Amino acid sequence: MNAFLQNAIFGLFDSTEIINHLRSNQERLQPTVYAEIIAGAPISLDKKLRLLKCLESTTKDEANKSVISEYVRCAEHAVEALHAADGSRFIFHVSLMYFDPEDGCADHCDGPFPAVSLNKAKQAIAIYRAKNDTDFDDWSEMYWAIELYDLAAEPAYDGFLQPRYVFFATADGEIEFFSTPKTAQSHRVSSQRKANAFGPGSEHLDIPLPFVPGDILRIDNRPFVPGPAYCLITQTGTDCCGVQCMYPCRDGHIRFGALKHGDFFDRSFVFQPSPLFSARRYVGELPDDCKFMKKLSDTIRSSPELGKTLNNLWPHLGFSIEA
Repeated sequence: MNAFLQNAIFGLFDSTEIINHLRSNQERLQPTVYAEIIAGAPISLDKKLRLLKCLESTTKDEANKSVISEYVRCAEHAVEALHAADGSRFIFHVSLMYFDPEDGCADHCDGPFPAVSLNKAKQAIAIYRAKNDTDFDDWSEMYWAIELYDLAAEPAYDGFLQPRYVFFATADGEIEFFSTPKTAQSHRVSSQRKANAFGPGSEHLDIPLPFVPGDILRIDNRPFVPGPAYCLITQTGTDCCGVQCMYPCRDGHIRFGALKHGDFFDRSFVFQPSPLFSARRYVGELPDDCKFMKKLSDTIRSSPELGKTLNNLWPHLGFSIEA
């Protein structure tokens, strides 16, 4: 891989520490992992397609090239579908999404609104944003879910049409992710896994990480997830579940989860990207429900095995933040 492309891919991460760690562990990064990084990154879908095509053209190993080509096709099909809507056979339903603090999950704020083409949808989003700019408390935690319907498709088991794609866009209308509902998914398991990397599967990105037990992380996945969120690393390992963390829940209890699988805070969402793109080591002031982490961080740093012990005991304890 040429240095320019590699720098562009590593630059998708916010943390310089993660970038440097990836450079030091390049032997653990197969070309297909670079494709997963691109697919799950919080950048425009058009930019993902350009980077994937560049990765495809510079990959010499035929087996890896074939896998990367599947990622390219997934992105191409999604982009083609976006531009296919013309109001006759394909149509968009556009909904403004937000985080409902009472239910602890994503919910509709407004819509769905119909749009006959991508350009019309983007124009409507711009007008809506301009007219409602001061009506909402925080646009940084709001995004658009854009459903694409094929009016010629067969209805689902319940008699209603199901979307062919669901695209996720920032408050300004920049489309970054997409998902394919079950009724529209590929029958090939491998192809569906590639498609999931652009949406609901992106939170499972598995790359080498520099963090150690006792590190406190700040993760900011806005607008798709409210934030920032904080978690404490309790255990590290090389597999996808090896990096364990603890975090506060809304009911006052503490939970443990696998960071690479997006289990780092107590929320439920329609979609969330990988936390690794925005994760960074944090040493500043913590919110009240996370202040317990500071003292525990110092203790785990001096005795790393304590973190593993807490992980093993947690299912039998269910202790609270005050404990």
